[in-house]
Amino acid sequence: MKDVLRHLLHRHLLPAVAVATALAMARAASATAPPFPSTTTQTFVSSDVEVPIPDGSSVISLMTLPQLAGQQIIDVDVVLAISHTNAADLDISLVSPSGTTVTLTTDNGGSNDDVFNGTTFDDQAAGTPSAPNVRNVTYTNLVAVPNVQPEEPLAAIFGEPAAGPWVLVVVDDTQQGNTGTLHGWSLVITTLPIGALTPSAPASFAATTAGPQNSALPVNIPDNNQTGLSSTITVSGVGNHLYDVDVTTDIQHNRSGDLDLYLTAPSGKRIDLVTAFGGNNVDLYRGTIWDDQAGVPIGDATLPTSPNHFVRTTGEGALAQFLGDDPNGDWVLTVVDHTSGTTGKLNGWSLSIVTAAICGNGVVDPGELCDDGNLVDGDGCDSNCTPTRCGNGVKDPSEECDDGNNIDGDGCPASCHFSEVNCDDCKDDDVNGKVDALDPACNAGTLTLTKASVAPAKGHSKLALNATAQVSGAPSGTGEVVLADGTGPVACAVLGAFQKHGKKYVASGSLGGAPLSMTVLPNGKIAVKGKGLDLPALDDPQLAVGMRVGTQSFAGGGALRSRGPRKVFP
Repeated sequence: MKDVLRHLLHRHLLPAVAVATALAMARAASATAPPFPSTTTQTFVSSDVEVPIPDGSSVISLMTLPQLAGQQIIDVDVVLAISHTNAADLDISLVSPSGTTVTLTTDNGGSNDDVFNGTTFDDQAAGTPSAPNVRNVTYTNLVAVPNVQPEEPLAAIFGEPAAGPWVLVVVDDTQQGNTGTLHGWSLVITTLPIGALTPSAPASFAATTAGPQNSALPVNIPDNNQTGLSSTITVSGVGNHLYDVDVTTDIQHNRSGDLDLYLTAPSGKRIDLVTAFGGNNVDLYRGTIWDDQAGVPIGDATLPTSPNHFVRTTGEGALAQFLGDDPNGDWVLTVVDHTSGTTGKLNGWSLSIVTAAICGNGVVDPGELCDDGNLVDGDGCDSNCTPTRCGNGVKDPSEECDDGNNIDGDGCPASCHFSEVNCDDCKDDDVNGKVDALDPACNAGTLTLTKASVAPAKGHSKLALNATAQVSGAPSGTGEVVLADGTGPVACAVLGAFQKHGKKYVASGSLGGAPLSMTVLPNGKIAVKGKGLDLPALDDPQLAVGMRVGTQSFAGGGALRSRGPRKVFP
Protein backbone atom coordinates (compact mmCIF):
# COMPACT_ATOMS: atom_id res chain seq x y z
CA MET A 1 0.00 0.00 0.00
CA LYS A 2 2.66 2.53 1.02
CA ASP A 3 4.68 1.91 -2.20
CA VAL A 4 1.63 2.65 -4.36
CA LEU A 5 0.86 5.78 -2.35
CA ARG A 6 4.44 6.97 -2.62
CA HIS A 7 4.38 6.46 -6.40
CA LEU A 8 1.19 8.48 -6.69
CA LEU A 9 2.68 11.23 -4.59
CA HIS A 10 5.79 11.52 -6.77
CA ARG A 11 3.58 11.61 -9.89
CA HIS A 12 1.34 14.29 -8.27
CA LEU A 13 -1.73 12.15 -8.91
CA LEU A 14 -3.15 12.46 -5.38
CA PRO A 15 -3.54 15.54 -3.18
CA ALA A 16 -0.52 15.89 -0.89
CA VAL A 17 -2.60 16.02 2.29
CA ALA A 18 -4.44 12.83 1.41
CA VAL A 19 -1.24 10.94 0.62
CA ALA A 20 0.62 12.13 3.72
CA THR A 21 -2.33 11.21 5.89
CA ALA A 22 -2.69 7.80 4.27
CA LEU A 23 1.03 7.07 4.64
CA ALA A 24 0.97 8.13 8.29
CA MET A 25 -2.07 6.04 9.07
CA ALA A 26 -0.70 3.01 7.19
CA ARG A 27 2.50 3.05 9.25
CA ALA A 28 0.68 3.94 12.49
CA ALA A 29 -1.33 0.76 12.17
CA SER A 30 1.88 -1.24 12.66
CA ALA A 31 3.07 0.68 15.74
CA THR A 32 3.33 -1.38 18.91
CA ALA A 33 2.29 -0.18 22.38
CA PRO A 34 3.55 -1.65 25.67
CA PRO A 35 1.18 -4.28 27.11
CA PHE A 36 -0.20 -2.24 30.00
CA PRO A 37 -3.92 -2.85 30.64
CA SER A 38 -6.60 -0.17 30.30
CA THR A 39 -4.54 2.12 28.07
CA THR A 40 -5.89 4.26 25.23
CA THR A 41 -3.99 4.57 21.93
CA GLN A 42 -4.77 7.36 19.47
CA THR A 43 -3.18 8.57 16.23
CA PHE A 44 -2.73 12.28 15.54
CA VAL A 45 -1.77 13.43 12.03
CA SER A 46 0.02 16.73 11.48
CA SER A 47 -1.51 19.24 9.09
CA ASP A 48 1.96 20.22 7.86
CA VAL A 49 2.51 18.49 4.53
CA GLU A 50 4.83 18.90 1.56
CA VAL A 51 7.22 21.13 3.51
CA PRO A 52 10.57 21.59 1.74
CA ILE A 53 13.71 20.71 3.70
CA PRO A 54 16.30 23.20 2.41
CA ASP A 55 19.95 22.21 2.06
CA GLY A 56 21.82 23.11 5.25
CA SER A 57 18.67 24.40 6.97
CA SER A 58 15.81 23.12 9.12
CA VAL A 59 12.07 22.58 9.39
CA ILE A 60 9.99 22.91 12.56
CA SER A 61 6.47 21.47 12.67
CA LEU A 62 4.10 22.03 15.59
CA MET A 63 1.19 19.80 16.62
CA THR A 64 -0.86 20.88 19.67
CA LEU A 65 -3.00 18.28 21.45
CA PRO A 66 -5.18 19.88 24.16
CA GLN A 67 -7.56 16.91 23.97
CA LEU A 68 -5.10 14.80 25.97
CA ALA A 69 -5.50 16.90 29.13
CA GLY A 70 -5.34 14.75 32.27
CA GLN A 71 -3.49 11.94 30.47
CA GLN A 72 0.08 10.75 30.99
CA ILE A 73 2.31 9.31 28.31
CA ILE A 74 2.77 5.53 28.32
CA ASP A 75 4.20 5.25 24.81
CA VAL A 76 4.84 7.45 21.78
CA ASP A 77 5.62 6.31 18.25
CA VAL A 78 6.59 8.78 15.53
CA VAL A 79 5.57 8.07 11.94
CA LEU A 80 7.56 9.99 9.31
CA ALA A 81 7.14 10.46 5.57
CA ILE A 82 10.35 12.23 4.55
CA SER A 83 12.08 12.00 1.22
CA HIS A 84 15.72 13.11 1.02
CA THR A 85 18.57 12.45 -1.40
CA ASN A 86 21.15 11.82 1.36
CA ALA A 87 19.73 10.35 4.58
CA ALA A 88 22.90 10.93 6.62
CA ASP A 89 22.37 14.69 6.26
CA LEU A 90 19.31 14.47 8.50
CA ASP A 91 19.09 15.10 12.23
CA ILE A 92 15.51 14.54 13.40
CA SER A 93 14.17 15.03 16.93
CA LEU A 94 10.86 15.24 18.80
CA VAL A 95 10.14 17.70 21.60
CA SER A 96 7.43 16.79 24.11
CA PRO A 97 4.98 19.26 25.72
CA SER A 98 7.18 19.18 28.85
CA GLY A 99 10.20 20.27 26.80
CA THR A 100 12.03 16.93 26.69
CA THR A 101 13.95 16.47 23.42
CA VAL A 102 14.30 12.95 22.03
CA THR A 103 16.77 12.27 19.21
CA LEU A 104 15.17 10.06 16.55
CA THR A 105 18.16 9.95 14.20
CA THR A 106 21.38 11.85 13.54
CA ASP A 107 23.56 11.15 10.50
CA ASN A 108 22.18 7.64 9.89
CA GLY A 109 21.31 6.01 6.57
CA GLY A 110 24.46 6.88 4.65
CA SER A 111 24.02 8.27 1.15
CA ASN A 112 20.79 6.35 0.60
CA ASP A 113 17.69 8.17 -0.62
CA ASP A 114 14.25 8.23 1.04
CA VAL A 115 14.99 5.65 3.77
CA PHE A 116 12.67 7.47 6.22
CA ASN A 117 9.78 7.92 3.78
CA GLY A 118 7.28 5.76 5.68
CA THR A 119 9.18 4.92 8.88
CA THR A 120 7.77 4.35 12.35
CA PHE A 121 10.17 5.16 15.20
CA ASP A 122 9.01 2.77 17.92
CA ASP A 123 10.78 1.67 21.12
CA GLN A 124 8.92 -1.64 20.79
CA ALA A 125 9.92 -2.26 17.14
CA ALA A 126 10.09 -6.01 16.63
CA GLY A 127 12.94 -7.89 15.00
CA THR A 128 15.34 -10.82 15.24
CA PRO A 129 17.76 -11.58 16.68
CA SER A 130 17.69 -8.03 18.09
CA ALA A 131 15.12 -5.29 17.79
CA PRO A 132 16.19 -3.08 14.85
CA ASN A 133 17.64 0.26 15.88
CA VAL A 134 18.39 3.24 13.69
CA ARG A 135 22.17 2.90 14.14
CA ASN A 136 22.42 -0.77 13.18
CA VAL A 137 19.59 -1.44 10.75
CA THR A 138 20.52 -2.24 7.14
CA TYR A 139 19.68 0.62 4.76
CA THR A 140 18.85 0.18 1.08
CA ASN A 141 18.62 3.01 -1.41
CA LEU A 142 15.02 4.13 -2.10
CA VAL A 143 13.63 1.59 0.39
CA ALA A 144 12.00 2.97 3.54
CA VAL A 145 12.93 1.38 6.84
CA PRO A 146 9.56 0.26 8.28
CA ASN A 147 9.65 0.00 12.09
CA VAL A 148 12.84 0.91 13.92
CA GLN A 149 13.98 1.93 17.40
CA PRO A 150 15.06 5.58 17.51
CA GLU A 151 18.58 6.70 18.34
CA GLU A 152 17.35 7.80 21.76
CA PRO A 153 14.44 5.97 23.40
CA LEU A 154 11.10 7.72 23.28
CA ALA A 155 10.71 6.28 26.78
CA ALA A 156 12.61 9.40 27.88
CA ILE A 157 9.17 11.06 27.97
CA PHE A 158 7.37 8.13 29.61
CA GLY A 159 5.04 9.39 32.36
CA GLU A 160 4.99 13.03 31.24
CA PRO A 161 1.68 14.88 30.64
CA ALA A 162 0.48 14.18 27.10
CA ALA A 163 -1.44 17.40 26.43
CA GLY A 164 0.11 20.44 24.82
CA PRO A 165 2.48 21.33 21.98
CA TRP A 166 4.54 18.60 20.29
CA VAL A 167 7.33 19.72 17.96
CA LEU A 168 9.12 17.81 15.20
CA VAL A 169 12.49 19.27 14.25
CA VAL A 170 14.16 18.21 10.99
CA VAL A 171 17.66 19.53 10.30
CA ASP A 172 19.75 19.10 7.16
CA ASP A 173 23.18 19.54 8.75
CA THR A 174 25.31 19.77 5.60
CA GLN A 175 25.41 21.95 2.49
CA GLN A 176 26.25 19.50 -0.25
CA GLY A 177 23.38 20.11 -2.60
CA ASN A 178 21.01 17.48 -1.14
CA THR A 179 17.45 18.47 -0.25
CA GLY A 180 14.25 16.79 0.78
CA THR A 181 10.58 17.13 1.68
CA LEU A 182 8.58 16.49 4.81
CA HIS A 183 5.49 14.94 3.23
CA GLY A 184 3.82 14.44 6.61
CA TRP A 185 4.16 13.01 10.09
CA SER A 186 1.99 11.64 12.86
CA LEU A 187 2.12 10.59 16.49
CA VAL A 188 0.73 7.37 17.90
CA ILE A 189 0.25 8.12 21.58
CA THR A 190 -0.73 5.62 24.27
CA THR A 191 -1.96 7.10 27.53
CA LEU A 192 -3.43 6.44 30.95
CA PRO A 193 -5.01 9.00 33.27
CA ILE A 194 -2.40 10.85 35.30
CA GLY A 195 -1.80 8.86 38.49
CA ALA A 196 -3.01 5.53 37.11
CA LEU A 197 0.48 4.03 37.25
CA THR A 198 2.29 3.70 40.57
CA PRO A 199 5.98 2.78 40.25
CA SER A 200 7.53 0.44 42.78
CA ALA A 201 10.80 0.99 44.57
CA PRO A 202 13.78 -0.25 42.50
CA ALA A 203 14.77 -3.87 43.06
CA SER A 204 18.39 -4.85 42.36
CA PHE A 205 19.64 -8.17 41.04
CA ALA A 206 23.29 -9.05 40.36
CA ALA A 207 24.93 -11.82 38.35
CA THR A 208 27.29 -14.24 40.05
CA THR A 209 28.20 -16.64 37.22
CA ALA A 210 28.81 -16.71 33.48
CA GLY A 211 29.58 -19.12 30.66
CA PRO A 212 28.32 -22.62 29.82
CA GLN A 213 29.78 -23.99 33.04
CA ASN A 214 28.24 -21.25 35.19
CA SER A 215 31.70 -20.28 36.35
CA ALA A 216 31.97 -17.75 39.15
CA LEU A 217 32.58 -14.20 37.97
CA PRO A 218 34.91 -12.77 36.76
CA VAL A 219 35.06 -14.86 33.57
CA ASN A 220 37.20 -14.31 30.48
CA ILE A 221 35.47 -13.22 27.26
CA PRO A 222 36.33 -15.58 24.35
CA ASP A 223 38.46 -13.75 21.78
CA ASN A 224 37.09 -13.49 18.22
CA ASN A 225 34.11 -15.71 19.06
CA GLN A 226 30.67 -14.84 17.67
CA THR A 227 28.92 -16.94 20.32
CA GLY A 228 30.43 -14.85 23.04
CA LEU A 229 30.01 -15.13 26.78
CA SER A 230 26.55 -15.26 28.35
CA SER A 231 25.59 -14.54 31.94
CA THR A 232 22.14 -14.97 33.46
CA ILE A 233 20.30 -13.08 36.20
CA THR A 234 17.06 -14.61 37.47
CA VAL A 235 14.58 -11.97 38.57
CA SER A 236 11.77 -13.00 40.92
CA GLY A 237 9.33 -11.52 43.39
CA VAL A 238 8.65 -8.28 41.55
CA GLY A 239 5.48 -6.99 39.86
CA ASN A 240 4.20 -8.27 36.53
CA HIS A 241 4.55 -5.06 34.49
CA LEU A 242 7.98 -3.55 33.88
CA TYR A 243 8.09 0.22 34.40
CA ASP A 244 11.84 0.77 34.00
CA VAL A 245 15.05 -1.25 33.82
CA ASP A 246 18.65 -0.05 34.06
CA VAL A 247 21.67 -2.24 33.39
CA THR A 248 25.09 -1.83 35.00
CA THR A 249 28.12 -3.52 33.39
CA ASP A 250 31.64 -4.08 34.71
CA ILE A 251 33.70 -5.21 31.73
CA GLN A 252 37.45 -5.00 31.25
CA HIS A 253 38.76 -5.03 27.68
CA ASN A 254 41.83 -3.52 26.02
CA ARG A 255 39.89 -2.54 22.89
CA SER A 256 36.28 -1.65 23.59
CA GLY A 257 35.45 -1.38 19.89
CA ASP A 258 35.84 -5.19 19.61
CA LEU A 259 32.77 -5.71 21.82
CA ASP A 260 29.08 -6.27 21.12
CA LEU A 261 26.75 -6.30 24.13
CA TYR A 262 23.22 -7.75 23.90
CA LEU A 263 20.48 -8.00 26.52
CA THR A 264 17.72 -10.63 26.32
CA ALA A 265 14.63 -10.41 28.55
CA PRO A 266 12.51 -13.29 29.92
CA SER A 267 10.11 -12.69 27.01
CA GLY A 268 12.85 -13.65 24.56
CA LYS A 269 13.07 -10.13 23.14
CA ARG A 270 16.64 -8.90 22.58
CA ILE A 271 18.21 -5.47 22.14
CA ASP A 272 21.65 -4.19 21.24
CA LEU A 273 23.19 -2.33 24.14
CA VAL A 274 26.19 -1.45 22.01
CA THR A 275 27.96 -2.88 18.96
CA ALA A 276 31.51 -2.16 17.70
CA PHE A 277 31.75 1.23 19.40
CA GLY A 278 34.65 2.80 21.26
CA GLY A 279 37.63 2.04 19.04
CA ASN A 280 40.87 1.55 20.97
CA ASN A 281 39.49 2.87 24.26
CA VAL A 282 40.27 0.65 27.22
CA ASP A 283 37.62 -0.50 29.71
CA LEU A 284 34.94 1.77 28.27
CA TYR A 285 32.12 -0.25 29.91
CA ARG A 286 33.67 -0.84 33.30
CA GLY A 287 31.05 0.56 35.69
CA THR A 288 28.64 1.84 33.01
CA ILE A 289 24.93 2.31 33.72
CA TRP A 290 22.71 1.82 30.65
CA ASP A 291 19.62 3.96 31.12
CA ASP A 292 16.91 5.07 28.66
CA GLN A 293 16.68 8.37 30.54
CA ALA A 294 20.43 9.10 30.48
CA GLY A 295 19.88 11.97 28.03
CA VAL A 296 22.62 11.39 25.44
CA PRO A 297 22.57 8.44 23.00
CA ILE A 298 25.86 6.56 22.99
CA GLY A 299 26.27 7.22 19.27
CA ASP A 300 26.30 10.97 19.93
CA ALA A 301 28.31 10.90 23.14
CA THR A 302 31.88 12.14 23.46
CA LEU A 303 34.20 9.22 24.20
CA PRO A 304 35.79 9.45 27.63
CA THR A 305 39.55 9.69 27.63
CA SER A 306 40.94 6.16 27.82
CA PRO A 307 40.97 4.33 30.22
CA ASN A 308 37.98 6.24 31.66
CA HIS A 309 34.55 4.65 31.21
CA PHE A 310 31.05 5.76 30.36
CA VAL A 311 29.35 6.50 33.67
CA ARG A 312 25.77 6.67 32.39
CA THR A 313 24.59 6.40 28.81
CA THR A 314 21.71 5.39 26.57
CA GLY A 315 22.37 2.26 24.55
CA GLU A 316 21.82 1.72 20.85
CA GLY A 317 18.66 -0.27 21.51
CA ALA A 318 15.85 0.94 23.75
CA LEU A 319 15.43 -0.85 27.06
CA ALA A 320 11.82 0.26 26.67
CA GLN A 321 11.52 -2.67 24.27
CA PHE A 322 10.61 -4.59 27.44
CA LEU A 323 8.23 -1.96 28.88
CA GLY A 324 5.03 -3.47 30.31
CA ASP A 325 6.32 -7.05 30.02
CA ASP A 326 6.64 -9.40 33.00
CA PRO A 327 10.24 -8.97 34.24
CA ASN A 328 10.22 -12.12 36.34
CA GLY A 329 12.46 -14.81 34.86
CA ASP A 330 15.87 -15.09 33.23
CA TRP A 331 17.67 -12.04 31.84
CA VAL A 332 20.76 -12.78 29.77
CA LEU A 333 23.69 -10.47 29.00
CA THR A 334 25.75 -11.67 26.03
CA VAL A 335 29.22 -10.21 25.48
CA VAL A 336 30.80 -10.88 22.08
CA ASP A 337 34.39 -10.11 21.12
CA HIS A 338 34.21 -10.13 17.34
CA THR A 339 37.86 -9.33 16.55
CA SER A 340 41.04 -11.23 17.40
CA GLY A 341 44.10 -9.85 19.11
CA THR A 342 42.83 -8.33 22.37
CA THR A 343 41.04 -9.93 25.27
CA GLY A 344 38.99 -9.00 28.30
CA LYS A 345 36.73 -10.30 31.03
CA LEU A 346 33.27 -9.84 32.47
CA ASN A 347 33.68 -8.90 36.13
CA GLY A 348 29.96 -8.57 36.77
CA TRP A 349 26.69 -6.96 35.80
CA SER A 350 23.39 -6.10 37.49
CA LEU A 351 19.81 -5.00 36.88
CA SER A 352 17.70 -2.35 38.56
CA ILE A 353 14.04 -3.26 38.07
CA VAL A 354 11.06 -0.97 38.67
CA THR A 355 7.56 -2.33 38.11
CA ALA A 356 4.22 -0.56 37.93
CA ALA A 357 0.96 -1.07 39.71
CA ILE A 358 -1.84 -0.40 37.22
CA CYS A 359 -4.75 1.35 38.83
CA GLY A 360 -8.15 0.32 37.50
CA ASN A 361 -7.53 -3.35 36.75
CA GLY A 362 -9.45 -4.58 39.80
CA VAL A 363 -6.34 -5.99 41.50
CA VAL A 364 -4.81 -4.28 44.53
CA ASP A 365 -1.17 -4.25 43.44
CA PRO A 366 1.76 -3.31 45.69
CA GLY A 367 1.67 0.46 46.16
CA GLU A 368 -2.12 0.68 45.80
CA LEU A 369 -4.54 1.22 48.68
CA CYS A 370 -7.61 0.15 46.68
CA ASP A 371 -8.61 -0.86 43.15
CA ASP A 372 -12.28 -1.03 42.20
CA GLY A 373 -11.72 -1.92 38.55
CA ASN A 374 -12.27 1.56 37.10
CA LEU A 375 -10.65 4.99 36.89
CA VAL A 376 -13.68 6.96 38.11
CA ASP A 377 -13.07 9.62 40.76
CA GLY A 378 -15.34 10.13 43.74
CA ASP A 379 -16.73 6.58 43.87
CA GLY A 380 -14.82 5.51 46.98
CA CYS A 381 -11.62 4.54 45.17
CA ASP A 382 -10.15 7.29 42.99
CA SER A 383 -8.22 7.05 39.74
CA ASN A 384 -4.89 6.85 41.58
CA CYS A 385 -6.15 3.85 43.60
CA THR A 386 -6.37 5.70 46.89
CA PRO A 387 -9.61 6.03 48.89
CA THR A 388 -11.69 9.07 47.98
CA ARG A 389 -10.72 11.78 50.44
CA CYS A 390 -9.29 15.28 50.61
CA GLY A 391 -5.50 15.16 50.28
CA ASN A 392 -5.16 12.11 48.03
CA GLY A 393 -4.09 14.18 45.01
CA VAL A 394 -7.29 13.60 43.02
CA LYS A 395 -9.89 16.37 42.75
CA ASP A 396 -13.20 14.57 43.08
CA PRO A 397 -16.56 16.22 42.30
CA SER A 398 -17.10 17.44 45.86
CA GLU A 399 -13.70 19.21 46.04
CA GLU A 400 -12.47 22.51 44.64
CA CYS A 401 -8.80 21.46 44.70
CA ASP A 402 -6.61 18.59 45.90
CA ASP A 403 -2.82 18.91 45.89
CA GLY A 404 -2.11 15.60 47.62
CA ASN A 405 -1.77 16.90 51.18
CA ASN A 406 -3.75 18.50 54.00
CA ILE A 407 -1.56 21.57 54.48
CA ASP A 408 -2.84 25.15 54.47
CA GLY A 409 -0.99 27.94 52.73
CA ASP A 410 0.35 25.96 49.77
CA GLY A 411 -2.27 26.99 47.21
CA CYS A 412 -4.92 24.43 48.15
CA PRO A 413 -6.46 24.63 51.64
CA ALA A 414 -6.33 21.61 53.93
CA SER A 415 -10.11 21.25 53.49
CA CYS A 416 -9.77 21.04 49.67
CA HIS A 417 -12.14 24.00 49.46
CA PHE A 418 -11.18 27.58 48.82
CA SER A 419 -12.49 30.10 51.30
CA GLU A 420 -15.72 31.90 50.46
CA VAL A 421 -14.87 35.15 52.26
CA ASN A 422 -18.52 36.07 52.85
CA CYS A 423 -21.51 33.77 52.65
CA ASP A 424 -24.10 36.53 52.63
CA ASP A 425 -23.08 39.01 49.91
CA CYS A 426 -24.29 37.41 46.65
CA LYS A 427 -20.68 37.28 45.43
CA ASP A 428 -18.56 34.40 44.21
CA ASP A 429 -15.61 35.40 46.39
CA ASP A 430 -13.39 32.43 45.48
CA VAL A 431 -14.34 32.51 41.78
CA ASN A 432 -15.32 28.84 41.68
CA GLY A 433 -18.69 29.36 40.02
CA LYS A 434 -20.66 28.88 43.26
CA VAL A 435 -22.27 31.67 45.28
CA ASP A 436 -22.81 31.84 49.04
CA ALA A 437 -25.00 28.99 50.33
CA LEU A 438 -24.34 26.97 47.15
CA ASP A 439 -20.58 27.08 47.80
CA PRO A 440 -19.43 24.05 49.85
CA ALA A 441 -17.11 26.38 51.79
CA CYS A 442 -20.18 27.94 53.43
CA ASN A 443 -21.07 24.56 54.99
CA ALA A 444 -24.76 24.90 54.24
CA GLY A 445 -27.25 22.55 55.82
CA THR A 446 -29.62 20.42 53.78
CA LEU A 447 -32.51 22.08 52.00
CA THR A 448 -35.16 19.65 50.79
CA LEU A 449 -37.03 21.08 47.83
CA THR A 450 -40.66 19.92 47.96
CA LYS A 451 -42.24 21.99 45.22
CA ALA A 452 -41.08 24.46 42.60
CA SER A 453 -42.65 26.41 39.78
CA VAL A 454 -40.68 28.69 37.45
CA ALA A 455 -42.01 30.57 34.46
CA PRO A 456 -38.80 31.91 32.86
CA ALA A 457 -39.35 35.07 30.83
CA LYS A 458 -37.54 38.38 30.56
CA GLY A 459 -39.22 40.75 32.99
CA HIS A 460 -42.24 38.49 33.49
CA SER A 461 -40.89 35.45 35.36
CA LYS A 462 -42.83 33.99 38.24
CA LEU A 463 -41.13 31.97 40.95
CA ALA A 464 -42.61 29.80 43.69
CA LEU A 465 -40.45 27.54 45.85
CA ASN A 466 -41.45 25.36 48.78
CA ALA A 467 -38.82 23.58 50.87
CA THR A 468 -37.99 22.27 54.32
CA ALA A 469 -34.87 22.73 56.44
CA GLN A 470 -33.81 22.31 60.04
CA VAL A 471 -34.06 25.95 61.06
CA SER A 472 -32.88 26.44 64.64
CA GLY A 473 -34.85 28.95 66.66
CA ALA A 474 -36.62 32.07 65.47
CA PRO A 475 -35.03 33.60 62.37
CA SER A 476 -33.11 36.80 63.07
CA GLY A 477 -31.17 39.00 60.73
CA THR A 478 -31.62 39.09 56.96
CA GLY A 479 -32.52 36.48 54.38
CA GLU A 480 -30.99 35.52 51.05
CA VAL A 481 -32.02 33.46 48.01
CA VAL A 482 -29.51 32.04 45.48
CA LEU A 483 -30.59 30.36 42.24
CA ALA A 484 -28.38 28.37 39.88
CA ASP A 485 -28.78 25.73 37.20
CA GLY A 486 -26.48 23.29 35.45
CA THR A 487 -24.69 26.14 33.66
CA GLY A 488 -23.84 28.10 36.84
CA PRO A 489 -25.24 30.95 38.96
CA VAL A 490 -28.43 32.61 37.67
CA ALA A 491 -29.65 35.03 40.34
CA CYS A 492 -29.09 36.09 43.94
CA ALA A 493 -31.01 38.45 46.21
CA VAL A 494 -30.25 39.68 49.73
CA LEU A 495 -33.57 40.27 51.49
CA GLY A 496 -34.41 42.51 54.40
CA ALA A 497 -34.60 41.54 58.08
CA PHE A 498 -37.11 38.88 59.13
CA GLN A 499 -40.30 40.27 60.62
CA LYS A 500 -42.73 38.20 62.70
CA HIS A 501 -46.28 37.94 61.35
CA GLY A 502 -48.25 35.71 63.68
CA LYS A 503 -46.47 32.35 63.61
CA LYS A 504 -44.60 33.22 60.43
CA TYR A 505 -41.35 35.06 59.85
CA VAL A 506 -41.11 37.00 56.59
CA ALA A 507 -38.13 38.64 54.89
CA SER A 508 -38.92 40.85 51.92
CA GLY A 509 -36.78 42.40 49.24
CA SER A 510 -36.32 42.54 45.51
CA LEU A 511 -34.52 40.81 42.70
CA GLY A 512 -33.72 43.09 39.78
CA GLY A 513 -36.32 45.57 40.99
CA ALA A 514 -39.12 42.98 41.23
CA PRO A 515 -40.56 41.91 44.60
CA LEU A 516 -39.30 38.71 46.26
CA SER A 517 -40.14 37.32 49.69
CA MET A 518 -39.17 34.41 51.96
CA THR A 519 -41.55 33.00 54.57
CA VAL A 520 -40.36 30.65 57.35
CA LEU A 521 -42.67 28.62 59.58
CA PRO A 522 -41.72 27.18 63.00
CA ASN A 523 -41.83 23.64 61.60
CA GLY A 524 -39.00 24.45 59.16
CA LYS A 525 -41.14 24.94 56.10
CA ILE A 526 -39.89 27.71 53.83
CA ALA A 527 -41.66 29.42 50.94
CA VAL A 528 -40.13 31.81 48.41
CA LYS A 529 -42.33 33.82 46.05
CA GLY A 530 -41.65 36.42 43.42
CA LYS A 531 -43.22 37.85 40.27
CA GLY A 532 -42.20 40.17 37.49
CA LEU A 533 -38.71 38.75 37.79
CA ASP A 534 -36.08 38.65 35.08
CA LEU A 535 -35.08 34.96 34.94
CA PRO A 536 -34.65 33.98 31.26
CA ALA A 537 -31.24 32.48 32.06
CA LEU A 538 -32.88 29.85 34.23
CA ASP A 539 -33.24 27.49 31.27
CA ASP A 540 -31.37 24.37 32.39
CA PRO A 541 -33.52 21.69 34.06
CA GLN A 542 -31.11 21.15 36.97
CA LEU A 543 -32.17 23.69 39.60
CA ALA A 544 -29.96 24.50 42.62
CA VAL A 545 -31.36 26.64 45.44
CA GLY A 546 -29.49 28.27 48.29
CA MET A 547 -31.24 30.00 51.17
CA ARG A 548 -29.90 31.94 54.11
CA VAL A 549 -32.22 32.28 57.09
CA GLY A 550 -30.53 34.78 59.37
CA THR A 551 -27.16 33.20 60.20
CA GLN A 552 -28.09 29.74 58.93
CA SER A 553 -27.49 28.58 55.34
CA PHE A 554 -29.17 25.75 53.47
CA ALA A 555 -28.74 24.31 49.97
CA GLY A 556 -30.57 21.80 47.84
CA GLY A 557 -32.26 21.39 44.47
CA GLY A 558 -33.92 19.10 42.00
CA ALA A 559 -34.55 18.39 38.34
CA LEU A 560 -37.24 20.55 36.76
CA ARG A 561 -39.64 19.24 34.14
CA SER A 562 -41.64 21.19 31.61
CA ARG A 563 -45.38 21.76 32.07
CA GLY A 564 -46.62 24.10 29.37
CA PRO A 565 -44.72 27.40 29.63
CA ARG A 566 -43.60 26.58 33.17
CA LYS A 567 -40.90 24.37 34.65
CA VAL A 568 -41.98 22.50 37.75
CA PHE A 569 -40.71 20.17 40.47
CA PRO A 570 -41.48 17.41 41.15
